[in-house]
Amino acid sequence: MTINIPARLVRQTISGTKYIFISPNTTKNTTLCFIPGYRSEFMTSRKSHLTYDIAQRNGFGFMAWDHYPIDGSVQQWYENSCQLILDNPLQNIYLICSSMGTWISLLLAQRFPNEIRGIVGIGGGVDFTERWLTEQVPMEHRDNRNYIWKRPSQYDPSGYYEIPIASLLDSRSVLLLNKYKDKNNRNKNDNNKIQCPITLLHGANDVDVPLAHAQELMRTLQAWGNNNVKLDIIQDGDHRLSRPEDLKQIERRITNMLQNN
Repeated sequence: MTINIPARLVRQTISGTKYIFISPNTTKNTTLCFIPGYRSEFMTSRKSHLTYDIAQRNGFGFMAWDHYPIDGSVQQWYENSCQLILDNPLQNIYLICSSMGTWISLLLAQRFPNEIRGIVGIGGGVDFTERWLTEQVPMEHRDNRNYIWKRPSQYDPSGYYEIPIASLLDSRSVLLLNKYKDKNNRNKNDNNKIQCPITLLHGANDVDVPLAHAQELMRTLQAWGNNNVKLDIIQDGDHRLSRPEDLKQIERRITNMLQNN
């Protein structure tokens, strides 16, 4: 049975970000960090509780946080994530991340190359804000920072997310894929390469982040020079990968990452 995260351990930063940090109690000084997806909370994620359980069983540290404010940009959530890592004594970090959390984890791996030892990305969604903006938002509203776009979503009780166009525009500063594809950028930014091992776990039936996006991400990272990227596909899996059988697959990937790195 998975050990759930005790609610009494949840803290809040001055800026309002909810998080939890538990120091490792072994000499390995390893910490597992769980990064949730877009408008998801770590306390309601089965994958987050699984990561906490693995950390507890092995004497590892554990950290997780929410993305605040809810209508912020990926740039803002990335900066908040950086601050949490800087504010806590973390070494030998393994990032376990869901959906948008994979995008943020790749940014963190650039920012903290010596601390981050590996990434397990589950249903990873990278640069999706740009696809929303250029493919789904009505053309007449794409530059209107004050416009609130109602994007249909099965995950919200109202049936849609209210998304400020400003949040999509402000996320452009941290887009990854096009930068990685650009050979000139590749040569200029050798120090920003992501060299840690990366395992991408994706459901073949994911309708929120189609499998083709995960395949593109793998190819792009390999072209950038990371020879330790692999994509594992769960043939009957969806986006969330939260079924008991999915969680077993996730635990296996986390365990393999820890044992081999």
